[in-house]
Amino acid sequence: MKTSHIFYIEPFCYLNYDKRKVIIVNTLSNEKKIMNIDEVLTKYIREIIKRKNRWIKLDKLDIEKRSIRDFVKNIKQIYCGDLIDFKESLPPYLPKNELVVEEDRHIFQDQNYEGEFRIECLTEYLHEITISNNIFCEIGCSYCSNAYKQLNCCTRGTEVNSNISKTIEELIKQLNFYSIKRINLVLGSCEIDSSVSCSIKKLSKMTFSINIIIHYKRLNYKKIKYLMNISSFLELEIIIDEYITENEIEILNKIYLKYQPNVKFTFLVYSSNSLLSYEKLSNRHKFSKLNLRPIYNGKNKTFLKKLLMISVKELIDKKINIEELEINKTVNRNYFGKIFIDQNGFIKSSRNSVYNFKLDNDSIKKMMLKELKSNAYWKLTRTILKSCKDCVFNQLCPPISDISILLEVENLCNYKKIKKYKEI
Repeated sequence: MKTSHIFYIEPFCYLNYDKRKVIIVNTLSNEKKIMNIDEVLTKYIREIIKRKNRWIKLDKLDIEKRSIRDFVKNIKQIYCGDLIDFKESLPPYLPKNELVVEEDRHIFQDQNYEGEFRIECLTEYLHEITISNNIFCEIGCSYCSNAYKQLNCCTRGTEVNSNISKTIEELIKQLNFYSIKRINLVLGSCEIDSSVSCSIKKLSKMTFSINIIIHYKRLNYKKIKYLMNISSFLELEIIIDEYITENEIEILNKIYLKYQPNVKFTFLVYSSNSLLSYEKLSNRHKFSKLNLRPIYNGKNKTFLKKLLMISVKELIDKKINIEELEINKTVNRNYFGKIFIDQNGFIKSSRNSVYNFKLDNDSIKKMMLKELKSNAYWKLTRTILKSCKDCVFNQLCPPISDISILLEVENLCNYKKIKKYKEI
């Protein structure tokens, strides 16, 4: 029986290329190889990536080509594949990892005799909801136009959303149809009346976690105590910044000691001074859950670009598994499966989304269908962005986020250096 040469790639191996280079990653050992690419090698790599079965046939002339030999050598060095002889009647089965998120495959629509549509399987995608309780402090305020879009948490306003209980009650009616894992409830000024607490109690009896988000300027220890006593499953996230006083820190310590591990802190960083304040607070008080959150205030674009810039070395050293790489290729983890309900009861796929739906019986499904049929937020990946789609590192980079959109910078990396990066 005739014997052929087969070149194969292991399922745990990540492979990507651009016009100049090809990157090979063993996601089990985190070993990586980057090498130059030519037209001959590009042809075969393109074929491997497109195939559902990760192997191709090579003849003797192919194997004798230098670029092919070097590529096979690099693949073998990090145990990502091999060149073997096999009998044509017994082809190998090496399926590639692939995440499929398509509305035409996952949604079944059927019109019944009453004219209603039945949508199945779509509900499995939704897993997180954020409900805002804030009303804008001043129309056109520079603070609101920047910080609010990143936090949903205005610290300068005193009003609260009187419709929040109605929003929660309407949401509760629909939650049983979705695979919700988490609800974020933004209580800007922490004015919790009986109707709001009653709604939170109803939410707490369901099977997902509830994260209450409050700015430290709106903290009231008595009300926090009342809130946390509603349910032991509630989590509290407190937003803090460099202007926090010693007295306010003492209140935070008191809350943290009483309700840990259900309390975490998010420190807003605007400048190098706030970064120093974060480090001092972290070292001094040893909060186990003190997260850093860079915030754009309209004036600190240069600082944030420097802070968030990704180096080539960071991308090369980054440990990532094959599942994350496939997710980064298909969906945006910062947005996918999440919806935002604003202070007026409108549903959005992101707090910065230009389109919205009024919360009712079918609005969540309509919004999800719109997202799955477009590349607005849920599918906003670097593989489709103009500045990133041709980069060999586009699936290794973190997904685009709100702060990238506000900074109007799609790729927070030094792309010129990446293009010139040498072989490893």
